[in-house]
Amino acid sequence: MFSKVKKLSQNNTEAMQNKRTHEEVSESTPMTSNPSKKQKKDVKKLYMTNEFDQTQVEFVVSKNTQQELVPKMVQHGQEDSKFPLQLSTAIFTVKYSDMKQGGDIGKFGKTSKNAEYNLKVIKGLSERVASALPNEEERQHQMVDFMDKTQQQMMELAWNTQGCMENHKKKAKKAAKKNKTKEFDEFVNGATFSAFKEYTDEDGDDQPLYVVKRRASYLNDQGEEQDNRPVFWKMTPTGEYNTIELKYIPQGSCIKFQLGCKAWSTNSGYGVSWKLGKNIIMVSKAKSKSGGSYTNGGSAPILPYIADE
Repeated sequence: MFSKVKKLSQNNTEAMQNKRTHEEVSESTPMTSNPSKKQKKDVKKLYMTNEFDQTQVEFVVSKNTQQELVPKMVQHGQEDSKFPLQLSTAIFTVKYSDMKQGGDIGKFGKTSKNAEYNLKVIKGLSERVASALPNEEERQHQMVDFMDKTQQQMMELAWNTQGCMENHKKKAKKAAKKNKTKEFDEFVNGATFSAFKEYTDEDGDDQPLYVVKRRASYLNDQGEEQDNRPVFWKMTPTGEYNTIELKYIPQGSCIKFQLGCKAWSTNSGYGVSWKLGKNIIMVSKAKSKSGGSYTNGGSAPILPYIADE
């Protein structure tokens, strides 16, 4: 069913609590080859080339930071890469978010060590964005289907790989025998897929809500806590991408962002979560905020310029 299944081992240093992960390393600003030289003005470049519907992905098994064997999504031809695959999403509308500096720190007793940046988005676009990009709402449906299919494939790989989530598979088999159901169905039903949630609309009806998260901070190699907030971008009328400063993302904004996928397994549960990447494009900001910017000349999605609401 899968083109490749490999067991990949991570470096033993990954097991250290709160140490820098490969994801955080890959998303950090690269160091210059000669830091002693006087540097020119720092110009950030947007790099978002792996569109979800144009990137061929594979699924392998790999040890996570707890040395548990779990499924992993990788780009075809780069199955041995130690860096997580980051895909560019369709454009979605922001319903809720915790994107201020520090994320959700202070909520539910969270500290800087376990706080997260949260994005909760919905399908549908503002009239202005939908008019400029008439096919984008269809891509939203395709994106959600891709996420759902990816989760299913990861569960299938875990089910068919010896040594992967074995305790949870045993519980699923026991439940299937008791309920007279299929073992794999019990395994899937027992998993947690944290990206797929619901919210109640103004009419009292439940609507789909898609939730992605990003760790608010991490420890660098010197053990110092570093902020892990995403970088926000906006296209100029001339087609360049500039960074912008935002205190928060206004509700109703239309955004495009990077997304990674992570399977996990602990003694108490297992499942698949979707991780917010480093870059967020503000396609159309619901409420304009002023801020400094830096010109970008890198590889980025080709989008029309859309003025903020």
